[in-house]
Amino acid sequence: MHRINTDKALRLDEFEVPSHDDWMAQVDRELRSRTLDDLSWQPDEGIDLPPVFTSRDLEGLPHLATGVANLLTPTGPWKIRQRIDAPTPEMAARQCRQALEGGADELLIRLDRLARHGVDPGILADSDDIAEKVQSEPGEGGCAIYHLGALEQVLADVDLSQTRVAFDAGAGSFAVHDMLRVIAKKRGHSGKLNVELGLDPMGELARGPSNSPVIPELMGWLGAEDVTPLAIHSIGYHRAGASAAQELACTIATGIWYLQFLTDPPPHTFFPELDVALPIDTAVRSIGLRMTVNTDIYVEIAKLRAVRLLWAKVAHAFGATDLRVTLNAESSDRSWSGDDVHTNLLRSNLQAFIASLSGCDSITISPFDTTHDEQAHALARNQLILLREESMMQRVQDPCGGSYTIESLTDRLARNAWSLVQEIQSHGGMYAALDGFVQSQIAASGTRRRQNIETRSRTLVGINRFADPKYRKGELTLPDSESIRRAHTEYLANRGPMDVQFGLDVQDGVNAATDGATLGEMTLASRMRNLIDSQDRFLCQSPEGMGFETLRSMVVERKFAVQPILVGDLKLARAREAFARDIFTVGGFDVLESITAGDGVAHNTPVVVMCGEDALVDDLAQELDGNFELCVAGAPRPDIEATFLFRGCNALRALRGLYLSLTEEQDDPESDA
Repeated sequence: MHRINTDKALRLDEFEVPSHDDWMAQVDRELRSRTLDDLSWQPDEGIDLPPVFTSRDLEGLPHLATGVANLLTPTGPWKIRQRIDAPTPEMAARQCRQALEGGADELLIRLDRLARHGVDPGILADSDDIAEKVQSEPGEGGCAIYHLGALEQVLADVDLSQTRVAFDAGAGSFAVHDMLRVIAKKRGHSGKLNVELGLDPMGELARGPSNSPVIPELMGWLGAEDVTPLAIHSIGYHRAGASAAQELACTIATGIWYLQFLTDPPPHTFFPELDVALPIDTAVRSIGLRMTVNTDIYVEIAKLRAVRLLWAKVAHAFGATDLRVTLNAESSDRSWSGDDVHTNLLRSNLQAFIASLSGCDSITISPFDTTHDEQAHALARNQLILLREESMMQRVQDPCGGSYTIESLTDRLARNAWSLVQEIQSHGGMYAALDGFVQSQIAASGTRRRQNIETRSRTLVGINRFADPKYRKGELTLPDSESIRRAHTEYLANRGPMDVQFGLDVQDGVNAATDGATLGEMTLASRMRNLIDSQDRFLCQSPEGMGFETLRSMVVERKFAVQPILVGDLKLARAREAFARDIFTVGGFDVLESITAGDGVAHNTPVVVMCGEDALVDDLAQELDGNFELCVAGAPRPDIEATFLFRGCNALRALRGLYLSLTEEQDDPESDA
């Protein structure tokens, strides 16, 4: 056995330390005809990064040089925030109980679409105008909380003094706030509520046509220390296709608009009592951030760090003493699959990992599918528990602090975002810029993102590449909206008629909730206090992979088959066949086993794809008999009439064109003649 001589200790000074110039010279030798610039990459629009960073890149970064980076170190461990979105109060109460017993620290209760518009089934029945604008069913997109009793049922097992409860209630936030006050009084709770209402009127305008009031009646309860009324949601801009810099800019510009409004409110014609300026520290304390996290590790970590730096810059400019902001990271569903939902579980795991590295105050991971399955919610929670308890991700305060790449990208992203913030301000601020400048900027970015997905230069696993041809999505379990509607009708009948007319004081809302007023009645009564017009300034919201998945479902229903034919050199032919097979598979086509070109080759499929040597494709195509759509795996050629599949082609457009041609032939009554 060979023995290691331990008498001679290893000395580091035995090795020569190469200089930066020495290292660069070695890189040039290794790259030969290329340069280091050839390896640069673009993680986000407008940001080109070199392939490597060194300690030199940290010199002079403002947030490091000035000590502002201390704001990136969290004041405590991040919390696990569980989303509660079951359609009925009974199911939501069970979700709350299971979440807290299963390890969640906080709850995020999401109201259904009706309640987030500030209406309930009773209001819909009495107003055709509202019913036409709010086309949604009870229980869709969240919990049907329409009155005090429903909210009491949901929070039956929740200690409001111990557990932080956040809401996504939209226009229903005011009614929810007043109901919470009633619940606290009934329970004899005299301490702080520890509640985050999550009201974001600007975000509601961005996400879609809404009845959401914009900053009404806030002055009555904004100063309460036990309630954080406002939260800036970045998800509306993110879902519309915004780049990371655009998402940051819209978030910060919205914060500027809110702070300006709260510290210097415009004159109010009917209610001069509202013309009360809040102290800047109270205004800053009234706002939290809810940032969406996607799967691009470097960009998303930098984004979450940059938003706190930018917020500190704004708060300091307003004269606030506390420059910190509460930050909740929420998983993005922009690139999620509606078909292969289990890939969403992998995506959310990446998003949870990114958020845990970024120093957030709390993290919310969405269930990997759109059902209300208890196991899906448990998995969303357990992903964070694994990171915290088994992976020890909470043990290091700022794991990315000092990283050459992350710190440099944070600075560049913050600079780009701040330039956009200044442009938004030059257009009159976020409210004015949302209708025009912001819409056009994000629409252009979203178009570029969709083109990258359609041409497959950006990969979405299970959507535009690596689709499982055997996988079929399960049936979506819809809420029993009719039962929820009947229960609400019964509540109204037992309650009796009401005339909800209350004034500006919060106590009026508390009294109305106690007397049995519904969320819709309370919100409708408060709408007379809207201070600005809520025009339709919304951004188009759609999942990035919707085009592929919609087409795939239609193709699968028709059961179209594709026959690959190998031509010439088999090595080249097999490579092109694999390329074409992947494209057809994501389109939902049934790709048969390939056959080799030769004498008497035949097929009986509606689509044939030629794979192999270009010079031989034309001759073979002329030999084939029958009515079929011809595709060629290779570069386009003007002498052949076919659909060409090649690297960089718009795969979605090509597949959609094939589908339209095939369906026109099938649906043509003369095609069988």
